[in-house]
Amino acid sequence: MIGIIKGISEKRYGVPFVFSILSVIFGVAVLFFPKLMMLADGVLIYMTAAWFVLQGIVSVYMALTLTKATGSKLWILQLIIGIIGILLGCYSFFHPALVTVSIGFLIGFYFMETGFSMLFSSVNRK
Repeated sequence: MIGIIKGISEKRYGVPFVFSILSVIFGVAVLFFPKLMMLADGVLIYMTAAWFVLQGIVSVYMALTLTKATGSKLWILQLIIGIIGILLGCYSFFHPALVTVSIGFLIGFYFMETGFSMLFSSVNRK
């Protein structure tokens, strides 16, 4: 939601803005249609893996954008977090049974990655 507000206020409608809208839509779908998601548990595992990869790609993109926008070194941390997210998502695609056992941990990691990504991008803005 913060990404949407920030995008509208700054009139920047790039990848982070679109990804924020998709995050809200995905969250609303999971919240209001839990039976639909329960029917597609297998699909949910792969959707989660794809989401990790997409979030990692957006984090890497944001890190590279911050490199050009500011002189701060915090972009390196965001780049590392993005790469870890991509690796985690790829690993989740190939080991879905492990993902089902550790889904809580993975979702927690995802939220930490997203939070750090937002913090790094807000700290680096001048």
